[in-house]
Amino acid sequence: MRRKKLPAEKRSDWTFLTVEDGSWVWHVTHADGSKATSKRRFSTVKECVADATRSGYVAWIPEAERRSDSQRGSVQSSSSR
Repeated sequence: MRRKKLPAEKRSDWTFLTVEDGSWVWHVTHADGSKATSKRRFSTVKECVADATRSGYVAWIPEAERRSDSQRGSVQSSSSR
């Protein structure tokens, strides 16, 4: 009996961290093993996430929020790259 080969991971692993001075940075490890870090520090998590989005981050929307949006007629979906 042959085992099925598991599909390769295609998503990137994004991490948002606060550093010692209270600023925010992001780190990403892509499925191919390459890594990147924000080029600067951010005073708010919102600014940090906005910069990460420009670098390929896609915000995950919890299922409960997706349901409430679809009930209002607005369908949103996203996944991490």
